[in-house]
Amino acid sequence: MILPQHEDALWERRRHQEVFIAPNLDEDELEQMSRRVRWAMEEERPIMITVAERYGPETFCGFIERVLLQEQVIKIRNGREIRWIPFPSIIGVEEPYEDE
Repeated sequence: MILPQHEDALWERRRHQEVFIAPNLDEDELEQMSRRVRWAMEEERPIMITVAERYGPETFCGFIERVLLQEQVIKIRNGREIRWIPFPSIIGVEEPYEDE
């Protein structure tokens, strides 16, 4: 018999052992993500960027400060937290959800 807290830890450890394989994005998806990034930057609006991390997708919400085409990275800020996100790791770009 396994205690519930041990079972949770076991599942968490097992989840981290499986490497995430990012989906292949087609040209339409890439173009749509590019438009959303450009819109968020021009309008100074927050954006949610989902990236492929080693053990699964991770989403970061913030304001785009810079897009460096040569280096292929996006600088996004949420308060004090800053992330440099490489283009190839991006698997999704969406507008943040608003409460009604």
